[in-house]
Amino acid sequence: MVFITNDSKPDFLRDYPDVDKPTIEIISNPLHRYKKMLLIVGKDTADLKTAVTGLAFGHKLMTGRTASIEAINQLPLREAYDAPRWLRG
Repeated sequence: MVFITNDSKPDFLRDYPDVDKPTIEIISNPLHRYKKMLLIVGKDTADLKTAVTGLAFGHKLMTGRTASIEAINQLPLREAYDAPRWLRG
């Protein structure tokens, strides 16, 4: 898993194209041909945070090798003591 912005890329990904929105992508590792890398990319740190939040909230399924995060639907906050009953009583 590699976290990058357009301005801060590791040397082995310096040729990776810049993005204009938060993006999550699976690519082949440039150093090890049979291994994969999960890239979490943003044009700046705010976009990077949006990409991470989208991944954590399960924003949308990746049907291909790339997913762009357009918007994040925040989960509603739970009220105190409103947890559902897990066991029948």
